[in-house]
Amino acid sequence: MDIADTDFVSQAVAEKCWRRCAPREGDVLMVCVGATTGRVCVLPKMRSFVLVRSVALLRPDTSQISAAWLVLFLRSPEGQRQIWAGVKEQAQPCLYINRMKTMVLPLPPLAEQKRIVAKVDQLMALCDDLEAKQNKKRDLATQSTLAALAALPTAETPADLALAWQRLEREHSWMWSISGMVDQFKKTILDLAARGLLTSAGGAADPGTNDGPFLLVKGWRWLRLEALASHFVDCLHSTPRCGANGYPSIRTADVVPGRLMWRQARLVDEKQFAERVRRLAPREGDILYSREGERLGIAACVPPGVRLCLGQRMMHIRVRDDVDSKFVMWILNSPVVYSQAVGDTGGSTSPHVNMKDIRQFWIPVPEPNEQRRIVVVVERLMSLLDDLEAKLRKQEQTATRLAESLAAAVAA
Repeated sequence: MDIADTDFVSQAVAEKCWRRCAPREGDVLMVCVGATTGRVCVLPKMRSFVLVRSVALLRPDTSQISAAWLVLFLRSPEGQRQIWAGVKEQAQPCLYINRMKTMVLPLPPLAEQKRIVAKVDQLMALCDDLEAKQNKKRDLATQSTLAALAALPTAETPADLALAWQRLEREHSWMWSISGMVDQFKKTILDLAARGLLTSAGGAADPGTNDGPFLLVKGWRWLRLEALASHFVDCLHSTPRCGANGYPSIRTADVVPGRLMWRQARLVDEKQFAERVRRLAPREGDILYSREGERLGIAACVPPGVRLCLGQRMMHIRVRDDVDSKFVMWILNSPVVYSQAVGDTGGSTSPHVNMKDIRQFWIPVPEPNEQRRIVVVVERLMSLLDDLEAKLRKQEQTATRLAESLAAAVAA
């Protein structure tokens, strides 16, 4: 528990809270609302504080279970599985006290609990030491690689871009093994696309394009998103009732940059589907955009042959016929637009962008043929990076299994 940046209440409010729930040393605190549901800690020593509704207090019966063992279980994969199995999806995830009470956990004798906790602490200390050494080595490598990546968006001409890429390819071919580097490169690709530097058609910066966030290359112009779109439709501000059959209802969890994960989406029946598409039914090529929550600012196009509707926190954009919808979708995913979206959230703890602000997003726009060329290049590069990411994930899974085997051998 870190209390370096907390809110404060009056003595009267605190005393009212303490009559219902007075934390004391050895209690276990667990986040029960929001994306961080399931985080836990033990209170090592007491000081005066009160709890808000997003944190639950669990007081172990110390004659049967130690607080350290309870936290160890709750942090384990099985503990987290049970926690999230009990979460009720509303505007944000919520785990109610009654569902916490139904969780089932293994309960060895107290002496065995203490031995297990001590062994885990010993192994975790070894892991922390190894991680610190790896992080130091990784940081040095990442600084060098990020410097090379930073040279790509600052290239002023395609020739400069080619030289920067050759340097990156020649000197940093090992960089893809660094965690997060694939995502960083995807952002760089989209930044280059938005700046007109990804294709050979891009030229020198044109001083006449200074209306937006930066100068554009010749032949490009800044337009507000509302000038490119014919329709903007927000989701219904209600949580749909989902079942085993029906139509996909797309939530923020079902969207990754450039792709709708509609097969994993929750399903709504015919009546709810009709209500949720009453204002505008999404069709192939339309853009769905996440405008609220921790996954704010992600866009994807509706694929062919799929009937779907909006879930919570999503909005629907249909561009004009003379605009390439995939080009607009990729630009919405770029750092250029994401920075505008984040800037309009006002630092909220539950970030969201208003529809009127989304309409005013600055979009860099080339002529139609260039839009299509950029889409082809972006999607080719994204496909290559997705394949690379899948290979790296497989390598990480192999490494994890090896680590588990080593840990089991050490603990034996």
